[in-house]
Amino acid sequence: MKKTYSIITLLLSCFAISYAAPLAGSTNQIVIIKPYSIGQYNKEITKFYTTHEDSQSVNLLNRFITDSGFFLGKPYLLDALGEGPAAEFDKSPLYRTDAFDCMTYVSTVLAMVESTNLQQFRDHLLDIQYSNGFPSYLTRNHFVSVDWNINNERNGYLTDYTKKLFSKSYLIATAVINRPSWFAHLQANNLKQFHSLTPEQTSQLLNKLQALGKQTKVEVSQLPYVPLTALFYNDGKPIMQQFNKIPSGSVIEIVRPNWNLSKLIGTNMNVSHLGFAIRINNVLMYREASSMTNKVIDMPLDKYLANYLNSSTVKGINIQLINLVKQK
Repeated sequence: MKKTYSIITLLLSCFAISYAAPLAGSTNQIVIIKPYSIGQYNKEITKFYTTHEDSQSVNLLNRFITDSGFFLGKPYLLDALGEGPAAEFDKSPLYRTDAFDCMTYVSTVLAMVESTNLQQFRDHLLDIQYSNGFPSYLTRNHFVSVDWNINNERNGYLTDYTKKLFSKSYLIATAVINRPSWFAHLQANNLKQFHSLTPEQTSQLLNKLQALGKQTKVEVSQLPYVPLTALFYNDGKPIMQQFNKIPSGSVIEIVRPNWNLSKLIGTNMNVSHLGFAIRINNVLMYREASSMTNKVIDMPLDKYLANYLNSSTVKGINIQLINLVKQK
């Protein structure tokens, strides 16, 4: 059983905390996290805004390239963010600058792009990470296709460009997102605390977390995506005129239509990873927090996607364009 969990964790390790399968090892033990300094994170973000000229640029693309590049080489950390030290279930920081998983990296950069100072960054990150801008486990944008995308499109941060850019070749990835079942499948190691708990305390806190699922509902996701067959020739070579349609400064989501994870985490899904498309020296790169290299990296997008040409589950990409919203 431990071997099975290890394999699945590797498959899911690009997800934000909300997607995490039971971690390798015991699932009836909480995760003890080390104390951290929000003040240190604040200092680094403030220093970034005061020392990187392009972070204040009126040109969105210049700002995006600078802000996303600030974290290149930073370590990969699964489940990097939570609701802060006062949280009941997950005391991981609301934001950080030292480590990321794929979703927390994209959310952090998006908040930085939309801001020119620390206070704006905090406000935007809450909007990007939570359905109502208020930090709680229940209101966190747990699922990319039905939470993170929808809420950030509604708030003006993103625009789904998939259909517009590939009007003749896009398909729809359907998935039934069973939130109540997902909450019921959460384990003790989804609880992150500063100190250990007794078995009784752990059981009570886990029951309370799982009970949040009663406030949720099943939802059907209909996500447009560009199939890999529209991006590559039959011999596996990239169709560059297709890749050239993808704008620098967009979010690229890896789509797995109706990915069957119900036995593992209680629900199916249709997005497994996300990162940024960024054009550097006329090469379209994929800037991502990578679980394979354990750090934030750049990799040519065509080479990254070519790895999935024979995949039984990865079928294409969704493209979200970043917008510059009104400063808070």
